Amino acid sequence: MYSEINFTKVGINIKMFRAARHIKQMELARLLGISQTHLSNIEKGRVQISLRLLVKMANIFNCRLDDFFGMSECLSEPEYESSFSEEDMALIMKLLQMMRKKK
Repeated sequence: MYSEINFTKVGINIKMFRAARHIKQMELARLLGISQTHLSNIEKGRVQISLRLLVKMANIFNCRLDDFFGMSECLSEPEYESSFSEEDMALIMKLLQMMRKKK
């Protein structure tokens, strides 16, 4: 039922939540009690995130844990695949950053 966790996708989802709420990486790191470097490594999928940090992030973003894994809409579908590739997610993040700079 469950497959290996794709930490790159989790990191991209965390970054998208952060960008959508206009929270800087330094501020989220402070709220989580971790370094900005560690948060950057999480967002890039370089390190595995702990359940403790995921719970803290879910509370900060007011979302569910499965939102970070991209599983929200598919809880009853065992063969779920995200409709966005990692490349799509990277492009979405770039667009969000460009839009944020224009404000």
